[in-house]
Amino acid sequence: MANSVIYAMYDDDQTLISAAKELVAKGIKVTECYSPFPIHGIDDKLGIKRSRLPIAAFFFGLCGFSFAVWMQTYMLAFDWPMNIGGKPNFALPSFVPVSFELTVLIASLG
Repeated sequence: MANSVIYAMYDDDQTLISAAKELVAKGIKVTECYSPFPIHGIDDKLGIKRSRLPIAAFFFGLCGFSFAVWMQTYMLAFDWPMNIGGKPNFALPSFVPVSFELTVLIASLG
């Protein structure tokens, strides 16, 4: 009985939520629930804990952003400053595209 699989089809999301709630109340572990659209509140009914992935992605993105700003500041203001048309070496608006790209890259790789 430990390896039994139960398949069920419901035509309404509220019916699915109530059936899952009843199964969990009876002690049956529901591991997956498939739907062509998101069913809000189903995770709580199934007893699935919240993932820490968004928190990790935020901190990886913060590291990527910090690295991008530090790298551009070091390269453009200290290591190889160039006078191009009288523009300042340390111009934050020009850092936006590279900072955004490195934030997304490091967050997705992390």
